[in-house]
Amino acid sequence: MKFIAVFLALLLLPVTGAAQTPAPPDTVKLLINPALIFDLPLMVAIDKGLFAQQHLNIQVVVHSGSSQTIIPELVRGDVDIAGISANPGFFNQFAQGFDAKIIASSSSSKKGWDPIVWLVVRQSDWDAKTIRRPDDLRGKHFDGATPGGEGWYLARHVLTEAALAPADLTFSERFTTAGDWLASLRNINDVQAVYEPTVTQFEQQKIAHRWLSIMDVDPSYQEAYLGASARTLKARPDVIRRFLIAYVKASKIIADGHGKWTPDVLAIFAKYSGLSPDIIAAIPTPPYTGEYGTIHTESIQVVQRFWHTFGLVPTENSIAMLADPSFITAAQKAAGVKL
Repeated sequence: MKFIAVFLALLLLPVTGAAQTPAPPDTVKLLINPALIFDLPLMVAIDKGLFAQQHLNIQVVVHSGSSQTIIPELVRGDVDIAGISANPGFFNQFAQGFDAKIIASSSSSKKGWDPIVWLVVRQSDWDAKTIRRPDDLRGKHFDGATPGGEGWYLARHVLTEAALAPADLTFSERFTTAGDWLASLRNINDVQAVYEPTVTQFEQQKIAHRWLSIMDVDPSYQEAYLGASARTLKARPDVIRRFLIAYVKASKIIADGHGKWTPDVLAIFAKYSGLSPDIIAAIPTPPYTGEYGTIHTESIQVVQRFWHTFGLVPTENSIAMLADPSFITAAQKAAGVKL
């Protein structure tokens, strides 16, 4: 009996030398559009193993459709984190019972860094010097791409600056893809809203000349964000924090290039986007990530008011509903970056 008692006591002692099975990494379903340059920090974080360092298993969901469909995917739990923009669909989601929030910025406007969206002028018009100032648009054919998109935001600001109404020119909202933009400039329009890297490709091919960017109308504008549902933020706060630590570190790698394409960052974007390294090298700069995910809440309010003014957002929402900067602030501190 004494032997049994001693044996049972030994079983209850803590095991100090036995190997412990490590907990599996936390899985994060991440939506990425490989064609979009502002998803570059996500690509860098994956390729450099920064998410793995934070004990995260990233399951990439490839997305190539409209950004308007992303919010339902976030709220349903189809994905945990996704790149989103401050378009009317984001602001109108709350009326539909959705609750996605902005948790970090992806790229910001910065003098000396290439913005993502431009108005380009057909090369023949540029060579003829018929379009140089916004008021030169009078009587021209001008396409602002999708209503509610960043190109449309830029286009309408330029028209306002020139004191022009759409009736003062032929203004359309039809052309949304690279193929459409090419057809637009070859057959119809003098000016077209175009996104990188297509802007650079058009310049290389002498199809169009880059003219005005978002920097010319709204220098504080942030071109893209990361979003997550409020439910995910509440249920997995530590996972979100670790994800953003890796994201901040990836943003710093890009920013440390000081506006240049470093060989490794260029190779990563070529790998994930499928673009030729020569095309990427011709893009003036990578996206500006030197704010390491900082959210411009005032800019979000300005953009929301703009969409409201044009009738695309019926009800304005509080910043508390729209964004939660606490996660990126904590991640920046943990990553040791200085703004």
